[in-house]
Amino acid sequence: MANQNHNPESLAFERLLFFSDAVFAIAITLLALDIRPPPAHEGAALAQRISSLAPQVLAYVISFFQLAQFWNAHHQLFRHIVQYDSTLVWLNMVFLLLIAFLPVPTSALGESGVTSVSVTFLASCLTLIAIAELGVWAHASRQLVDRHLSKRARRGITIKIAIVATVFAGSILIAQFSPVVALVSWFLIWIGHTITERRYL
Repeated sequence: MANQNHNPESLAFERLLFFSDAVFAIAITLLALDIRPPPAHEGAALAQRISSLAPQVLAYVISFFQLAQFWNAHHQLFRHIVQYDSTLVWLNMVFLLLIAFLPVPTSALGESGVTSVSVTFLASCLTLIAIAELGVWAHASRQLVDRHLSKRARRGITIKIAIVATVFAGSILIAQFSPVVALVSWFLIWIGHTITERRYL
């Protein structure tokens, strides 16, 4: 497919963005649909049944904000991408494939609680998503972005995505010793992004 200019008449480019937003919306919706009160048992009060949802709600909140972060990053990337080609489309599809899968490790975390296995599963999926996002940007930044975007800014964006992948990958190792600390370590992403934005963007 030949490169297409991104302009108001470029319906194909807009469809790519609309489809991406739809996948994010569906993935976030599925996170909430998985939360259901356990069936009533003899002597089980409603308050007890609701309180038992705590692990699922925690998993939902964690994954919701991670999805929100990836959606925002995707949105920011496509503010700079002004053209597309078939490679970009398929790299974006791989990224969305992983986004759509995120409710699965989220469900595992909600069912088993914060354990080494459940956190490792979720962190592994988030690492793959970040790597896929890096692939999208690595390809697009070579020839599909706004020509006014400086090399310094491009490098800064690359570093920000690499920080996400590195922190999630590192948390996989940390989860083998302390899954709670692994989750807390994800706040390093915010610190890394703050430093990177001040230096490059």
